[in-house]
Amino acid sequence: MDQTSYLIVEKGVLLISLLLLIPIVYMLVLIIVRTLLKIFFPHKIINITVINNGIKQTHTVKLDDSNALVKAINESRGDFELHGK
Repeated sequence: MDQTSYLIVEKGVLLISLLLLIPIVYMLVLIIVRTLLKIFFPHKIINITVINNGIKQTHTVKLDDSNALVKAINESRGDFELHGK
């Protein structure tokens, strides 16, 4: 093989290795951004303790999830305690 063939192969290998690095770098950036968002903007979570027939059940609910909050309160039939977290 002459010099131009080596140059073409070298550029091809470089291009393939760069294309393989793009998804890896993308995933690392996503992981770092999600971790920073969780640290600086945590979800507000409350614990609901439901007492049915003397049995205590605790539900952990995000404040964004109003359906789960309503369901947990409806299960309580009047006896519930809210604990912020």
